[in-house]
Amino acid sequence: REPIAVLPVVERGGAGRVVGMLRLEDAFVRAGSTAGALAGRAVRVPVRMRLPEVAARMREEDAAAAVVEEGGRVIGLALLEEALAPLLVG
Repeated sequence: REPIAVLPVVERGGAGRVVGMLRLEDAFVRAGSTAGALAGRAVRVPVRMRLPEVAARMREEDAAAAVVEEGGRVIGLALLEEALAPLLVG
């Protein structure tokens, strides 16, 4: 299993709101920049969204991951390869 190549960037303070997504390759290529400066827009999906729709949304947004939310709270992180995997094997 490969390591996760995308990490959420959260705002400072107690809120912990996800403000973007950081691709690790960008962090290595552009060392010296802040995570906030390198972070791309966070794609957000509701917890009840079906996997084909999650994968389509991430492809439309050119995102490797999406923040999964329920009622404005972060529930998890959906990775594109994990959203596609059940669609490819079944």
